[in-house]
Amino acid sequence: MSAPALREAVRLAERALDPRFAHEVARDWLGTHLPGRDIRRVRTHSVLYDGPDRMSLRVTAVLGAAGPGDGLTVAPPDEVTLLVRCADGGLSVTAFPDDPDLPTLPAMIDPVVAGEALAALGVGDGRPVGVTVVHHPRTGPCVLRYDLTGFSGGDRTRSRRDVVYAKVYPGRDDARAAAARAAAPGVGALPCVVGPGTRSAPVRLPRLLGVDVGRHTVFLESPVDAGEYPLLAWAGPWHGTERWWSDQGRRRAYVQVVPEGAPALLLAVERGRWQVEAVYD
Repeated sequence: MSAPALREAVRLAERALDPRFAHEVARDWLGTHLPGRDIRRVRTHSVLYDGPDRMSLRVTAVLGAAGPGDGLTVAPPDEVTLLVRCADGGLSVTAFPDDPDLPTLPAMIDPVVAGEALAALGVGDGRPVGVTVVHHPRTGPCVLRYDLTGFSGGDRTRSRRDVVYAKVYPGRDDARAAAARAAAPGVGALPCVVGPGTRSAPVRLPRLLGVDVGRHTVFLESPVDAGEYPLLAWAGPWHGTERWWSDQGRRRAYVQVVPEGAPALLLAVERGRWQVEAVYD
């Protein structure tokens, strides 16, 4: 990288991380979309540098109370998270969940739309569901959790059928491919030893419930059941062929899982049979 380009990249990074820049972005956005609201404090977080003159970041503004003359017909937000993109000298600002990379995300965060989408798959009764954002990464799908007991959560004990996870992808082809990957390892609980001195216990991988191609969304069963370790997180599967050049080659898939109350595991599946490849410290 040449010296001028490096200096320009440093200037962009310094500007993006300057608290005054975040306050300016928040003030301008509020002036257009929520006029009359004041800013209590602003913080910049989750900054991604993507080369000279290209950077994205998130700015969260905590807002003051709405005045009686604001004329709002819905409860005003206490804070707003802005998705800011600096590219080629231009600036793009949208408010979550309006993510240009995930055009269907606002719909899938809507409790009514989510409930109807689940009912179309035979899950739930079509009523609005509780929605929680689990993970909204800078790139890739947004992970949502749907609580079929509704907004109140209810007093009854949740089962796997009460909670569904959804992954919202940028496009239709992304959702189709993700659904195929999710279905590939197979279904069922995996008996495995979860650590030294502990008993063998089943770990359930999330089962594919269906895909809404039009909304770019894959639905997965919540990996929780009686007698099983709930999975706090998982990644994969990754497919690979070992010794592809020989007659002894083998095709396997790998999944990383983080069970609740147990060490993280690297799991492998081959011809429908599972085994633990590694236990993470």
